Amino acid sequence: AAALVASECDAVDLNLGCPQLRAREGVYGAYLLDRHLWPTVFACVRAMATAAAPTPVSCKIRLLSTRNETLEFVQGLQQARCSLLAVH
Repeated sequence: AAALVASECDAVDLNLGCPQLRAREGVYGAYLLDRHLWPTVFACVRAMATAAAPTPVSCKIRLLSTRNETLEFVQGLQQARCSLLAVH
């Protein structure tokens, strides 16, 4: 999907912040912030960045339980080539 829209937009966004029940049922949004799913999230961001290049990939997250956990997660996003991070 990122490859299909990359030439038509300024960035491709992955929303990791949706807390709705529907997101939990579908395992998306904020429910991808669980530590055991981080490798999947990082792989997804990496794949999006590769497919969308040179269009940047951004991610929207919620703060995690601790500051250190949040920093660890966002460093993983950065290593996966997330270019912009929004926290809400």
